[in-house]
Amino acid sequence: MDFVLSVWREACRHIDIDESIERIARLLPSRLPADALIVRAFNVTEHRINTVAVGLTRGGPPIVPRHREVTAEQMNGLLAWCRRGELAHGTPESRDALLRLLVPIESGEWIVGPLRRDTEPIGALVLFARPPHRFDDRHLPTAEALLEPIAIAVANDFHFHELARLREAVEAENRALRSRLERDSVDDAIVGADGGLRDFMERIDQVAPTDVPVLILGETGSG
Repeated sequence: MDFVLSVWREACRHIDIDESIERIARLLPSRLPADALIVRAFNVTEHRINTVAVGLTRGGPPIVPRHREVTAEQMNGLLAWCRRGELAHGTPESRDALLRLLVPIESGEWIVGPLRRDTEPIGALVLFARPPHRFDDRHLPTAEALLEPIAIAVANDFHFHELARLREAVEAENRALRSRLERDSVDDAIVGADGGLRDFMERIDQVAPTDVPVLILGETGSG
């Protein structure tokens, strides 16, 4: 129970998913003979498997899995597997060509688990063990306990990057608007201030420096 709580804590406390996965990987040696924890995400639109984060449990040489292009048929097969929620344990001799698409390393053993958010597939967790380390069926429950917290971390990472993208888009639009208005800021822009509202703006300039109460009369919305 302490192990699972620690995994949840690390999955939820960091904005940077790389840091979350690195810290979770350090918790694994006491429970799993894994050398690396690899998080992969599905890009359904572009038919691609992306590497989100990698955590090493014992140090050793770095692992840099590349993104992998797949066919539409292969992506549909991976999504179907993910929806079923099945864990898979494989070796270099495994003949499951579909799941081997998720394993970026040719040697060693692996456990692959589906990552889902609200039942929707978002990716896969890959646990990798170099010889002489080996997995067996006793390790599957521990691997399964990792799936939900890591899926939450991946979903949060997606949302964080989407918000950053939207913020950049708004800032770019704001810069374009300021450029069109030839202003440094749009905060003080009032439509008509230099036209039909000129007399009104001059009266505002007269009373603005004072503390005199001002009553504004006119149609609905004048205030």
